[in-house]
Amino acid sequence: MGIAVPKGAVVTSPEAAADAVATIDGEAVLKAQAWTTARFKQGLIRFATTAADATAITRELLARQISGYPVTHVLVEEKIDIAEEYFASLIISDTESAPVLIFSATGGSGVEEIVREHPDKVAYFTIDVRNGIRDFEARNLVRRTGIHGKAQQAIAGILVKLWQTARKFEARSLEINPLVKTRDGRFLAADCRITIDDYAVYRHPELGIEIARELNHPPTDLEKIAYKIEKKMTIVARFILSRWLPILRKPIATSDFTVRVVAAR
Repeated sequence: MGIAVPKGAVVTSPEAAADAVATIDGEAVLKAQAWTTARFKQGLIRFATTAADATAITRELLARQISGYPVTHVLVEEKIDIAEEYFASLIISDTESAPVLIFSATGGSGVEEIVREHPDKVAYFTIDVRNGIRDFEARNLVRRTGIHGKAQQAIAGILVKLWQTARKFEARSLEINPLVKTRDGRFLAADCRITIDDYAVYRHPELGIEIARELNHPPTDLEKIAYKIEKKMTIVARFILSRWLPILRKPIATSDFTVRVVAAR
């Protein structure tokens, strides 16, 4: 969606990790892809400078299990020289009954901690889904946190793309933390996470989501079968509603309704 990320690749084998490191100039970062926080403290983020290092580290990471889930993917990417860290997030707010974009001029921790420690560095914008967030609105949002000039313009462009990404994939939440400015002037999404609405997953097979449930264990075969049945029932129900709702909403005479019901039978 046009948001720059560090150079790298997602791998599933030690050999692929070695190949990925060979394409990176300098030190590489290897991040186990797992549903957990504080990955660095758990030894799930490691560093490598050679293909041999990458092979050994990836083999170790792929042998790990985190909260019952085996680590099956490792992100291998360039180690970036960070000058500034920011936080950007989009959530569906129950209070506002609308998407809310959150931006902080301070990143690197959870939004609750940022708001508590740096309230003057955090700004919010409630999005009208009919218009989205426009460039000038995004720039104003960033300006309220004390950022100006070229940085304000660059970050505003990323926030607009953040909204567009969430809208395209029907996300319930989307977070970039940290969004960084490197010492050579690049703005990169250094770490991201996205949560897709359960009821929208079937419309996005390109995402490869096998089962739209937040489980505390890998899905069993029975759970996979149950979800496939549920997905088919949801599709059928939506199809039926799309055909009948226009009829039920239309003012019609009693005799006309009787004819329609008989015809439907």
